Amino acid sequence: MNSDTVVLELHNSADLNLIFVTLQQLEQRSGYHFGNMHLALQELVENSLKHAYENSRAIDMRLTFTITNCQLHLLLQEFGQPFDFSAYRSEAIDGSSDHSKGFYRIYDLVDYFYFTTMGKEGKRFTLITNLSNCQLDQTPTEEAPAPTESHPKTVTVRTFQAGDEEAISRLIYRNYDYTYYKPLFYDPKRIKESNTTQEVHSIVALSEAKIVGHFALLPHQATNSAEVAIAVVHPEFKGLGIMNEMFDTIIAEAKEYGYRSIFGEAIMLHPYSQKANLKKGMFESALVLGLVPEDIEIE
Repeated sequence: MNSDTVVLELHNSADLNLIFVTLQQLEQRSGYHFGNMHLALQELVENSLKHAYENSRAIDMRLTFTITNCQLHLLLQEFGQPFDFSAYRSEAIDGSSDHSKGFYRIYDLVDYFYFTTMGKEGKRFTLITNLSNCQLDQTPTEEAPAPTESHPKTVTVRTFQAGDEEAISRLIYRNYDYTYYKPLFYDPKRIKESNTTQEVHSIVALSEAKIVGHFALLPHQATNSAEVAIAVVHPEFKGLGIMNEMFDTIIAEAKEYGYRSIFGEAIMLHPYSQKANLKKGMFESALVLGLVPEDIEIE
């Protein structure tokens, strides 16, 4: 499908209704269902007004709506007063936190939610939702059989092979755009080199020769331990148990390579990764603190 982008710049709270009118018009024009994006956007705007602007009439916001690759991307950049995100970077793993309002409410409503502090460029929030009634561009043919529900998607999992690198980088981009914090995985050449030198041990999930999932072991320097990381599944293949199957394969690979332990840094707003790690027999062992570049995106 072709991308469709609309940009709004707002400098007065009296114009805020244009945000929701634009979203509604874009949904009607595109013919796609935006799910709970309306509720998520309303929650985000209310939070920005509450925390970033003392005078609600003197706002400074830029919103970009983009439909591409069967996803709706909504980017809000605002230039209000600084805001401390630290209170929103952890929650109880058992899911007992109250999600009736705030950032966790937004996190529950959309498929991906990122925010970052950009210094003099203000703050940026990215909301992404998968379009449930969308299909990627295909060239129709008269001979092509109609899709049926009686043929579910089958997936196989194997270790990395030369030639997988470009598909892996595109899969990362498909899920994260250019917001993923490990730039190595946007460079096919570096992915191949890292797997060849065993700096990374990638495994992939395939459906009819198409890579739809990726998981990796990252050996920890100067130890006999490895991190489980870079876990991603193509949005159209989520809910099929692919992540669980890749996790089992990663554990088997770790044993084969002789690592004495594996660990995951499922930190900040990653409650689902935390739950997955616990289900595989891991346990909470440490609190990791550190400094990161200000352009790091946190999901």
